[in-house]
Amino acid sequence: MNETLRLAILISGSGSTAEAIIKASQKDGVLFQKIKPIVVFSSKSDALGIEKAQRLGIPVEIVPRKNFPFNEEGRNLYGDELERRLKKYNPDYLSQNGWLSITPDNVIFQYENKIFNQHPGPTEFGGKGMHGLAVHAAVLKFQQLTNRVFPTEASIHRVSSVVDSGVVVARQNVDVYDHDTAESLAARVLPVEHALQLLFWKDVYEGYIVELHRQKPLIKSGEEDFLQQAIIYARQKYPKG
Repeated sequence: MNETLRLAILISGSGSTAEAIIKASQKDGVLFQKIKPIVVFSSKSDALGIEKAQRLGIPVEIVPRKNFPFNEEGRNLYGDELERRLKKYNPDYLSQNGWLSITPDNVIFQYENKIFNQHPGPTEFGGKGMHGLAVHAAVLKFQQLTNRVFPTEASIHRVSSVVDSGVVVARQNVDVYDHDTAESLAARVLPVEHALQLLFWKDVYEGYIVELHRQKPLIKSGEEDFLQQAIIYARQKYPKG
């Protein structure tokens, strides 16, 4: 039997995925004795996920990003504080689940190939400000602009210094319907995201991580402007994600 992996979970909001992972790690769960959530970090002091983690007996570290300057120096200082606190728990892996702060490079370097991020759509629909409903809105707008319907995806990718650009290690298709809104699509994708997380962390425990590369680009040649239009539209409609 492999040694149980120690997992630090990073959140900024509701913590629904963190809750799913923690519950799955408890007795009779699919991750029991495989994954042990040891701490939940929150970048926001009012995140709803804080109470969920505490109720399930998981320590919480609140490190508000707003307490540090929003420049390169502030980002490095934020990274130093995250590193200092993470060191107390000695995690094997970090899981970003609804983590809205840009992870500082020093943290990425310290936990190289050990940090994974949950994304609610294809990573092509990623980048700064692309989270939550904004991702789903961009997918739907792009399909409208291109008159081309394709499944959206729940994704997990490695964390790199460029937001949402790390290699994808897990994805699951979710059909898109004509009547979909960003809200209806989000509601259908979320449980798939949860299930994908549990499957992925079980695979990590078993030493099975596969990097996924598309055989054909999702964004076809000539569609790049439509992608940018869709992203701009989504950011404006859902500025808070």
